[in-house]
Amino acid sequence: MDLAACLGFGRRSSRWSARLFVALALVGLPSSVATAIVVGQLDDFQDGTTQGWVVGTGFGVIPPVPPANAMGVGPAGLGDDALRLTGIGGLGAGSKLVVDHLGAAWTGDYTAAGVGAIRLNVNNLVASPLTIRLALEPPSGVAGGGTWITPGEVVPALSGWTTLEFRIQAGDLIAPIDDVASDAAATLANVGRLRILHAAGNTFRGDPIAGQLDIDNVEALPRPITVGQLDDFQDGTTQGWAVGTGFGVVPPVPPANAMGVGPAGLGDDALRLTGIGGVGPGSKLVVDNLDAAWTGDYTAAGVGAIVIDVNNLVAAPLTIRLALEPPPGGAGGGTWITPGSVVPVLSGWTTLEFGIEAGDLIAPVDAVATDAAATLADVGRLRILHAAGDTFRGDSIMGQLDIDNIEAVPEPSAALAAFASLATLCALRVVRLARGTRRCS
Repeated sequence: MDLAACLGFGRRSSRWSARLFVALALVGLPSSVATAIVVGQLDDFQDGTTQGWVVGTGFGVIPPVPPANAMGVGPAGLGDDALRLTGIGGLGAGSKLVVDHLGAAWTGDYTAAGVGAIRLNVNNLVASPLTIRLALEPPSGVAGGGTWITPGEVVPALSGWTTLEFRIQAGDLIAPIDDVASDAAATLANVGRLRILHAAGNTFRGDPIAGQLDIDNVEALPRPITVGQLDDFQDGTTQGWAVGTGFGVVPPVPPANAMGVGPAGLGDDALRLTGIGGVGPGSKLVVDNLDAAWTGDYTAAGVGAIVIDVNNLVAAPLTIRLALEPPPGGAGGGTWITPGSVVPVLSGWTTLEFGIEAGDLIAPVDAVATDAAATLADVGRLRILHAAGDTFRGDSIMGQLDIDNIEAVPEPSAALAAFASLATLCALRVVRLARGTRRCS
């Protein structure tokens, strides 16, 4: 009797069952601390209001053009409402593109709630670039840890809708030059105000500008990488896997959700990459994820390997590997790659596992690599790619690659310990079954 069967799992789920139990053993029980902010908090402005986003609250100042609900201008088009900010430039109330939330939905203990990032859609209606960032501060009258801001994200002039994601763990935040900042962790444990603003410099108060900014789908995301993180593409999207993110380059055939082509057959969706060969955007089989779910401190999270299912649809062998690098602007330890795994021509679905502890990684020939452990402690981008040589950028090729069930699994030592404990439990149950005292179920 195998372990999965003893614990009540079918043959098809046995691959995942042991890892599920390991993840539960490592993560432990949820905290009993009650918090206001929760993972999944989403303001989509579909109720016709600003959902508590205001300007001037706490200061007694009302701007000439306050934030407003803008009907039908959201990223989904007709019927999708958004929040519109208007700056009038100059000095005084309403001169800047700034909006605050002091309500329960966006305040409280972000750390205890497990919130590690905030994602939002923005549309720059100004004829010049904007630098969007977040700011967090304690409740009024509370010492806390002071005011902290995120690094800025540049949004081009007249951008159209684009998605921004801001990591908000203590190590991600920076002190503004126009306010007091003493302890980012203390602020995150008691947030009293969340701000969205345009500020080219590292300021909390923002820059005067005349123009408008639309905002939609402000969402609280979970703390970065955890053991058990699984992208199975069953939601019909690419789950944040993209090409050109951070470089402003869109390939001719971007990654897409391919319905019903996964290893389980009908009803099992997968991620499809398409390379067009030659040179330029889209020439390679490469895909990146910069979302909170796949970034952060892999070592502290206990992630020691990544498992993926792949199906090579190319009439030539592929060499699949992973690459990890720090966030843009982060010092980190440079870019590192895994050894490659060769996938045969027209392979059908096969499972690959890549060890990603410091000793498993190698320096690519086309990027700087200084300290693998430092990179693993602050991953800003996870890449899956085809590269026959030890490169981070990959090889030009024409064809398609399907990917499914990308999963973060524990360090081998932790996995073995958990497996041993489960195996002992199962053995005891088998003995009891033999004695007729109880059934193994």
